[in-house]
Amino acid sequence: MVIEVKSSLGVLGTVSLTPPEYRAARQHGDNYVLALVEHMDSASPELSMIQNPVSNLEIAERLTTNYTIARHQWAGAAGGDR
Repeated sequence: MVIEVKSSLGVLGTVSLTPPEYRAARQHGDNYVLALVEHMDSASPELSMIQNPVSNLEIAERLTTNYTIARHQWAGAAGGDR
């Protein structure tokens, strides 16, 4: 059994799976569970569990752009070479 947990201090909005998480969900099928925990900061958090989300939910693929800053760049700008 593989369980992926996504949580929020309040209401959980759109849930994202990383490429490795999505591949694991596809690979493990019914043995993969997506556990969604809302209101983590309350006395009674709410748990939803979805078995085999790839087969049971509509999942949209989104491509994103990331901008990266190398450590030697930000460390130098932060006041010295660390």
